[in-house]
Amino acid sequence: NPDQRITEDAKSFTSTSVSLALNLLRCVIDLGSFSFILISIYPRLFGTLIIYASAGTIVSYFVGRRLIQLNFTQLQREADLRFALVRVRECAESIAFYRGERREKLVVESRLFHALENYAQLLIWTFKLDVFTTYYEYLIQILPIFLVAPVYFSGVIKLGALNQAWSAFNHVLDDLSWILREFDTLSEFSAGVDRLGEFVEFLEARIKPSDRIFLIDPNHAFSHPHHHHQHHRRRELQNMEQFDHDRTGDEDEDGDEEQDRRGLSALNSGVGEEFGKIALIEDAPEDTPLVLEQMTLFTPDDAARMLIRDLSFTLRRQERLMLVGESGRGKSSLLRALAGLWDRGDGVIHVSPGSKAMFLPQKPFCTIGSLTDQLLY
Repeated sequence: NPDQRITEDAKSFTSTSVSLALNLLRCVIDLGSFSFILISIYPRLFGTLIIYASAGTIVSYFVGRRLIQLNFTQLQREADLRFALVRVRECAESIAFYRGERREKLVVESRLFHALENYAQLLIWTFKLDVFTTYYEYLIQILPIFLVAPVYFSGVIKLGALNQAWSAFNHVLDDLSWILREFDTLSEFSAGVDRLGEFVEFLEARIKPSDRIFLIDPNHAFSHPHHHHQHHRRRELQNMEQFDHDRTGDEDEDGDEEQDRRGLSALNSGVGEEFGKIALIEDAPEDTPLVLEQMTLFTPDDAARMLIRDLSFTLRRQERLMLVGESGRGKSSLLRALAGLWDRGDGVIHVSPGSKAMFLPQKPFCTIGSLTDQLLY
């Protein structure tokens, strides 16, 4: 769902921005306070720490910069996978009419494989960065000992000053290592910012300057000045459309209730609560490619309404047949039964082999791929 993904990215952008900004501000304040303490005790230790932290940040960038592209690619491939899954769910009937289940399965499996492949690379590079970060944090712990021990044993500083230097050293190290510590979060944040940036650039190129001005209206959250004079007219039209919709809805509900009563009465006079299965046999000869024998069709849902009862006919070669009737009478349902999608009921359907029968669904459908893939689908 694009709208849901945009909402999640915008929420992540705002929350992560605030979190990173507050952490950075805390590190700056903490760095200024404890740097003064560390410099007053032993300036050489502070200079060594600056060099070590700078080198660690540079190395971590070269080790983890791959994560930025991998995170961006992961978002793209996960979005492609979600799109393919939603597309199959929304167009399931059209895919079934085209007998395209195998093709769509290959498309979904391919996108799943690409997402997992990129995620494996993401785990590998995250592991490399974590290994470097671990060595970086623990290796520096022995440095103050070698630098401060000679000064302590010579009597230049006392034990209390040594403890202060150790505490100030850890605080400064933690503050200077902010980029290294937050590199995973920064890489994910950068990928999200790139996605939102592309979306904003796309909108900016298509929005007119006059459409950017909004005025606060007491009756509405936002109203455009050019459209303000049309507000009352729109409200009148919406009220008229709502009235027509409600009236049409009432008529449709009455028609649906009448149709349900007819279906229930036919069901009660029919086969009872147990439902059989329509036999679909691909053995029709070439001169009669379609034969129906006493076919009775019910809806596959829990209501189990009877749509067709005891239908029999034969369609010979070079003959044409057009189904005509009101909406909801079972025209499309008959085609679903002929395609084998709906089989609750009774009777036998003899059709030509599947390679010689083609069903065109009501909803147009195109597979993911090139023009050649569409023609071969």
